Formats: sequence, structure tokens, C-alpha cells
Amino acid sequence: MDLKNALSKALNNILQPVRDHFKTNERAKHLLEQVRVMKCLSPLCLWFD
Repeated sequence: MDLKNALSKALNNILQPVRDHFKTNERAKHLLEQVRVMKCLSPLCLWFD
């Protein structure tokens, strides 16, 4: 279990700057919202939903 917890913390540390970018950058925030909309409109999303 220690390896799993350590890996989880390491990945969170690596991904945090990306999360911050999408929270603070208006263009990135807008693009992320567009991706989320497109993802939910795709046939695969409707198939697995």
C-alpha cells in the first residue's frame, strides 16, 4: 500500500501545475470546457453513459 500512496502523491505533484494552468489561464479554461462539451456529445459518451 505504501507504493500505491507514494505513486499517487508523486502523480498529483506532477499534475498540479497542469491543473493550476487550467484554473488560472482563461484561454486554457475555455478550451477545456470545449473539450468537455465535445466529449459528452460524442457517440462513445452517449453509448457508455
